Amino acid sequence: MASLLPGRSYSFQVRASNRIGFGPWSDLIEIKSGPGAPEAPLQPSLTHRSSHSVSLTWNEPANNGSPISEYRLEVAPNRQVSKSPSISSLSSETVEPQSEELDIENLTFSLCHSLSGRQYEVKGLQPASVYYFRLQLSMLPVLVLILHWFRLLHWPHLRR
Repeated sequence: MASLLPGRSYSFQVRASNRIGFGPWSDLIEIKSGPGAPEAPLQPSLTHRSSHSVSLTWNEPANNGSPISEYRLEVAPNRQVSKSPSISSLSSETVEPQSEELDIENLTFSLCHSLSGRQYEVKGLQPASVYYFRLQLSMLPVLVLILHWFRLLHWPHLRR
């Protein structure tokens, strides 16, 4: 049977037929399809920031039948972007990048932390800087590629 979703339960019944007609239905059988790659995580949330750190949290995506064993949070500072410190209002939330502003292939990401939980405090950031983060999920035995990336404008002196 094609087009089954991974990690989902399905119920089936069958019956035979011949030139005379159909026989009775079989007993109901329930099966669970094999596991698949997890869904992409939702946009991480900024829960706290200071002059040199930010705390990020994210929700667990649908795992499609196999538990998520690890999250990898990677960071890339954007050294080509500079903003004037005179900007008077800037949201403390993450911001989706504009496609014309950034070629993500040219950013150099490095592992920030590998963890089993869904929150992490990133330390050692420079004030008034732009950072790009990406989140990777790992499931045993399959490693899943980068599922979500986002940009964080780190302006600790500006509040909502």
